[in-house]
Amino acid sequence: MTLHLLVLWMALVGAVRLDLSGGALPVVLSPYLVLTPLVIGALVTRRLMQARPVRIEWSALGYLLLVSLFFTAVGASTFVSVDADATLARGALLVLQFGGATAVALLLHDDEPAVDALRRGAMLGVAVFAVLDVMAVLAFLGVLPEELSLLGATLRLDSYGYAGIIPRLSGAAIDPNNAALLLLVYAYLAPRTRALAVLLLLATLSRSGVLAALAVGAVSAWQFGVAHRRISAVRALAVVAVAVLTLGLAVRSSTLLETAGRMAAPFAERIGLGEGEGSASDHQALIVRAADEGSRSLTRAALGVGWGAAYVVLQDMFPGNRYGNFHSLYGTAFAEAGVVAFVVVLLLFFLPLGRATPWRPAVAGFIVFNMFYQATTEPVFWLLLALAWVVGDRARGASPGVAA
Repeated sequence: MTLHLLVLWMALVGAVRLDLSGGALPVVLSPYLVLTPLVIGALVTRRLMQARPVRIEWSALGYLLLVSLFFTAVGASTFVSVDADATLARGALLVLQFGGATAVALLLHDDEPAVDALRRGAMLGVAVFAVLDVMAVLAFLGVLPEELSLLGATLRLDSYGYAGIIPRLSGAAIDPNNAALLLLVYAYLAPRTRALAVLLLLATLSRSGVLAALAVGAVSAWQFGVAHRRISAVRALAVVAVAVLTLGLAVRSSTLLETAGRMAAPFAERIGLGEGEGSASDHQALIVRAADEGSRSLTRAALGVGWGAAYVVLQDMFPGNRYGNFHSLYGTAFAEAGVVAFVVVLLLFFLPLGRATPWRPAVAGFIVFNMFYQATTEPVFWLLLALAWVVGDRARGASPGVAA
């Protein structure tokens, strides 16, 4: 029962589209909020029944110490916050997301059947994403309503549109970037559904997700030797032949080229990194702005403007938006909570990058993803970051499949 519950938890960990309260509460009652206490209780019971105490490595204690420093900085920012209510509310949400996911990581990191259940949950999560993406497309076309109700719960099917003709599909999530992060984690945990997860990730049109995926792939190739595996000459020649034939047919068809150009234009704009292309220049400007806001005075540098309160100083860029932020975890940590929070974030990322654990490629992906976004409200971020810290030496050098 515990493992089945863990599978369901992992599959729905980011399903904020589903409000189990049907809008009756001031916050979305997501499956994560309902299932996490049940999963923690089940994992504790499982350990008690097996007489297996939780193993805490020295690295895990270091992780908890660093996170404590981070939350201390976040809490201290309340005293100088430009919106103390927002800081308290968003700080509480941060603790909730971190606490549940980290407790699960501590309870299952050395339990191989439980980690295997986590991987099966990732496979189910990819399937859930695929189904919800199809439903979102139907809603985008007007075939389905943008909200469905069932047994008191509500399911949102709306999606961010891009260029007026393309929905940015985000599966169980709402924000396409958070969806990309979830799919990246699912792809890393579940090799059997990895190809589908990557395709769904591309459908989010998230630059941060694509760059993070490239980082995960590069570090995985280096650590697990994928780049050094021998490929037969026949297979290599077959791939080259297919590529040349496809390119030749495409070049000979002007109609095909024009159609492909029109279809690819929005995607090309999304991945453009030049000045003025897409939102890349806006992200760069926000990072510069974060450095400026965080260094206006010694008090700002020490304590920031208040966690989650950046929208107050960014009204010129996000007028009337209470969720405006610096779109970078590094910039947010410095500008909203001060230099201590910024340094701690760097340590949380780069110290486990030096350990040859199965989770190191995922940490590399997090480092890149958080350059132009911030993943602190996603439980899977805290889950895998904790696993990267608490995993024992026995798993060093193993692949994710071996570790699980």
